[in-house]
Amino acid sequence: MAKPKSMAKPKSMAKPKSMADSMSMSGSMGDSGSMAAMSGGGGASMSGGGASMSGGGGASMSGASMSAMGGAAMSGGMADAMGMSGAVKDPEPAQGVGASCPKGTCQLTSTPCTGGTYVKNLCKGAANVQCCQKAADNGGSMSGGNTQGVGATCPRGTCQLTSTKCSGTYMVGLCPGPANVQCCQNTSPYNGDVHNPSSGGKTDVPAGSGGKCAKFADNNWQCAVPACTSKVKDGEYQNSYQCAEFTARTIASAGLIPGLSSGAPQSAFYSYKFQGKTYNLCWTSSKCPGGSSLGLEDFLKADGWKSGGAVTDCSVVFTQGSHGNWGHVVVGVGANIVDSHNNARYHRPVTNYQVNAVWNK
Repeated sequence: MAKPKSMAKPKSMAKPKSMADSMSMSGSMGDSGSMAAMSGGGGASMSGGGASMSGGGGASMSGASMSAMGGAAMSGGMADAMGMSGAVKDPEPAQGVGASCPKGTCQLTSTPCTGGTYVKNLCKGAANVQCCQKAADNGGSMSGGNTQGVGATCPRGTCQLTSTKCSGTYMVGLCPGPANVQCCQNTSPYNGDVHNPSSGGKTDVPAGSGGKCAKFADNNWQCAVPACTSKVKDGEYQNSYQCAEFTARTIASAGLIPGLSSGAPQSAFYSYKFQGKTYNLCWTSSKCPGGSSLGLEDFLKADGWKSGGAVTDCSVVFTQGSHGNWGHVVVGVGANIVDSHNNARYHRPVTNYQVNAVWNK
């Protein structure tokens, strides 16, 4: 075998003009199959076939991944070390994460909601971004997990799932969340509540006046419908015969609504025409939040009733209700004594109510 010729000493390499030049090395350097050792300022070395370069930052480059453009495809490590734009960036936070929500903070559901419960539909972003509400701020732990509104306060009660037993009566439209989250209201919400003996309650019922309005009201306070074909117990809800209609029929029985009798069809009370205007006598007042039509109070004013004075037989008393001020109305049946519907009440002291206005003829 012939003695191989000595390998010529490599010439010094020209300083690359740019990083791209330094990385666009000719494949011939590794094609010879031999390994050239190069020493530089960073102690970099490159091997031919699977050329790898190591520098001061520990960056690596695979010769097999060099691009046809003369530049090399860099690993994440080299890109990071060189501060290149190709470095992998941290993912941006999901939309909505970190934002405030009612009684909590929006966060990914993969993150533990320590001391609270996740509630849906209160945060922007994807479905897995939900409001972490603290149980202590939400009336305790929330039944059913992610049910919005459970535990919230509502007028004279608490919002809860309708599958949960309510010691009073469920009222719709008073709670946030789905349809099966409703307000469980107490059936006896007023201080000093007294009961009609006929309903099995106490016997200390204040006496009524025996006047025209008292006669009708005392005979109809339990009626579930205007025809009184069925009755409810004290404190029960009367969905088909509510407070304003009951009061309007009571004063109509005393001849205090021109051209309208207490036994008129319900439609006559819904659309009562007086002095060129139409009044909904089944609605309390235009002052009641959530309504814009002229109601019972608007008619009383137009008909010359006077605001103020003591409550007596046939007084019409507007009070705070589930809709807020002017949300409820009761009718006087004696000295400071009232009957009402919705819920059914008999001879209640008017002081049990938060009164907004008293009207007398």
